[in-house]
Amino acid sequence: MDADPEIVVEYGFDGGTPARVERLGPRRFRLEPHACRPGPQWFHLCVQVRADAAGPVTLEIDWPPGLCREDLPPGLSEEEIHRRTDYDSFARVLPACCVCRHENGAWEPVGGVSVDGDRVTASLEVRKGVTEFATQMPYRWADLEALLAQVRQVRPDALRVIGASQAGLPIHAVTLGRRADAPTVHLQAYQHATEFTGPHVADALIRHALAHPDAPGELKLQVVPVVDVDALFYGMPLVLQDAVTTSVRRVNINRCWDDRSWPEVAAVEDLILERRREGARFVAGLDFHNGWWKAQASGACYTVLDPEEAGPELDARQRRLVEHLLASTDHERPGTTWCHKVEGTFSRWFHRATGGLGHTVEFSRHLWWNRARQAYEPARPHHPAAYARDLLAALRAYDWS
Repeated sequence: MDADPEIVVEYGFDGGTPARVERLGPRRFRLEPHACRPGPQWFHLCVQVRADAAGPVTLEIDWPPGLCREDLPPGLSEEEIHRRTDYDSFARVLPACCVCRHENGAWEPVGGVSVDGDRVTASLEVRKGVTEFATQMPYRWADLEALLAQVRQVRPDALRVIGASQAGLPIHAVTLGRRADAPTVHLQAYQHATEFTGPHVADALIRHALAHPDAPGELKLQVVPVVDVDALFYGMPLVLQDAVTTSVRRVNINRCWDDRSWPEVAAVEDLILERRREGARFVAGLDFHNGWWKAQASGACYTVLDPEEAGPELDARQRRLVEHLLASTDHERPGTTWCHKVEGTFSRWFHRATGGLGHTVEFSRHLWWNRARQAYEPARPHHPAAYARDLLAALRAYDWS
């Protein structure tokens, strides 16, 4: 009889959340993850199954349950209590999220995933060698390095180091487009650990523009594919317990754009302000994230300023752009917006600093809207790249006058 495969839980995003592995029987294992916060979408798990022979392997994952009122510290407002507790268990949507790949091949959906309460059971057909299983298609440091190498090869003049992180890692920006005086759209991703869809979209958008130099049209694109490079490099062990959304140092970086307290924030702000002094006309800034609320809802949306705060003219401008993007991409149903009233976010800072439209783009982890069929479909590995191509075409076609 073949020996049981070895289950290796890697630490960091070249793996996932640390977990204890228990052998339940032949080729059957239980994983007990340690989440950064019980029950939310920010929890991610990736393991390697190393087998001497092909065959079935069953993984049982005890998904951390959601928070309830009794778990929270006293003194919180009812609004804050609601915000922290009114989540479905993310376990409910994992059948639409889980992926696997063999020996560094392409990520593929896992079909044999079932849910019973907070327990997720995944049935894999592994091959001899290494099979990776993940609860969402991860974006890794190696992916970023491969993207930057591609830019250096094709358009070395488009790549720039704009600053360094708290840990001293370089933060890169890629600028694409032929006309120096073109309207400029700034795009960025990965302010929050485990929100992997954003860097996948940014990566695909850059690669598409490199392969099709005319794709930006009359636009200039400025892309920061990973803002919080420390979170990508060091991974989940540095994501601490008590943050609602968190980067590696118990701080939500997307609340720090007014005080420049993070070098990553200062680097991006300095880039935008420098370009403004050089005469760049920023017309929009899109900040990519992953959203989640209920199992029956996608969690995807574009944020807009509250109409009373924006005023009639700005409100009409922001909603016109958002409806154009929703109608032109497989992302979410037209009309899906959220008034984001929190201070310190990139989108608010961007509008105040440049006069351009600032939007947070929330992607679902488990559903994508198919505009041709007018229906949701499960998240699949091809969706970020397809969205990136459609987004670039939509931005090019938009009337920025």
